[in-house]
Amino acid sequence: MAIRSDSTLWSWGSNTNGQLGQNDIVTRSSPIQVGTSSWTQVRAGANHTMAIRSDSTLWTWGLNGSGQLGLNTLTTTNVSSPVQVGTSS
Repeated sequence: MAIRSDSTLWSWGSNTNGQLGQNDIVTRSSPIQVGTSSWTQVRAGANHTMAIRSDSTLWTWGLNGSGQLGLNTLTTTNVSSPVQVGTSS
């Protein structure tokens, strides 16, 4: 994962749990943009990703088998595209 100087977010690599945020599980060998939003920070683990948009909202996606995405739901389904965590910045 990387944020370019124009604040766009890019992902590549393994995507078995949707951790690239492309709404699929296709592995990518070259960078592809994640959505069209502006981003300020990103942190990626082996199987999930968290990022902060320029409006200070927190977004997460990828493996959620133990609820690690912080979505406060009863489901532990993996998420393959960015989902906002909570409603505040």
